Order: sequence, then structure tokens, then C-alpha cells
Amino acid sequence: MDAATEPPGGEDGLWSRMAGTRAELLELRNEVSHGLTGLGRQVGELTRQAEEHLEPARHEVLGKLDALRRELAELGLKAGRPPDEQR
Repeated sequence: MDAATEPPGGEDGLWSRMAGTRAELLELRNEVSHGLTGLGRQVGELTRQAEEHLEPARHEVLGKLDALRRELAELGLKAGRPPDEQR
């Protein structure tokens, strides 16, 4: 029997090469899957760290924005509207 017609499980030829290739592909798929899982965990951790690091700045900016809104309200202006003398 030649390599093209060799039955599955043969020791030589096309079928054994295909079986080897399949096993290699399955191993590679498992490695890629494991790698992606690890990368996903790293991205999640980095995202958490970034959010934790940026949280104080976020609160500072929101505090300043609230202070500006209060100042505008005290002046009797609406946000985005120029004072009467500038219209």
C-alpha cells in the first residue's frame, strides 16, 4: 500500500505524518490557549492597577469640577452661558 492509501494508524507515510501534525497542532493549541489565559489575567491585573492608580486623580478632577459648578451657580450663571456683558 502506498502513502496515499495507507490506513489510519500506519507507522510510515502520509497517515502517520498527519497524525503527528495533528498531535503537534493540538499541543500548539493548548499552549496558545494557556498563553492567552495568562495574558488575560495580566491584562486584568494591569487594568485593576491602572484604575487604582488613577482613582485619586479622578476624584481630584471631579472635586474641581464641582467647585467650578458651585462658583457658576453663585454667580447666577448656567454652565456654558457667557455673562450678560459678553453677549
